Amino acid sequence: MEFLMPTLQRTINLSIGLLLVFAACGRTNTQPAVQPASQSGQIAVVHTATAIVPSPTLAKKFVFDTQVAMSIETELALSPTPYVLDITFPSTSTILPDELSNSCELWRNFIPSNCWISERRNVAVQAGVQTLDPQQGRILVYNDGLAAYDTPERLGSIKIYAVEYPIVDLYTNTTHLLFNLETRQWLAVDGMPLPTP
Repeated sequence: MEFLMPTLQRTINLSIGLLLVFAACGRTNTQPAVQPASQSGQIAVVHTATAIVPSPTLAKKFVFDTQVAMSIETELALSPTPYVLDITFPSTSTILPDELSNSCELWRNFIPSNCWISERRNVAVQAGVQTLDPQQGRILVYNDGLAAYDTPERLGSIKIYAVEYPIVDLYTNTTHLLFNLETRQWLAVDGMPLPTP
C-alpha cells in the first residue's frame, strides 16, 4: 500500500497539471507584471504582457475552412461552362421600304401589270386586268384579306404609276385614275369620287 502512494500522488499531480494546461489553452495571459517599487518611494509601473497561446480549436477551424475552399474550387472547376445564348432581335430599320415592282403574285382570273408593297403599313396593291374580260381593269388590295376593285369604266389593263399613301396613282394608255386605299373608292384626277360600276 505504501508502494502505491507515491505512484498515486504522481498521477494526481500529473492530472492536475494537465488540467491546468488544458484550461489555459485558447486564453491569453493578461496578468500585469509588476516591477518592484524603487527605494525612493516612486509608484510601480505596470506593464501588461499579452501571450497568445495557440488553440487546437483554431487549428481545426483552419483545416475545415481549407477543405471547404478546396471543395468549392473543385466543384467550380468540374461544373459545366454555362452556354451563353446570343439572341439578337432585328431592328426596326430592317423593315423594307415601300416598293413598286413588276414581279407580282399570280391570281386566278387576274393578269397583273405591276404591284406596290408596303411592309410597314401591311398592305399590298396589284394593278392589272381581268383574265376573262381583257377590257376590264382591276386592282387587288391585300390588307387582312384580299379584295378586288374593278375600274369604273372598261379601260383595259391599268398600271400603278406611284403611291402617296393612301392615294394610288394609276394610268392606262389613255386614262389617269386615282384610288383611295382608306375609303376604297375610285377618284378622278381632281380628287372627286367616281361612281362605282
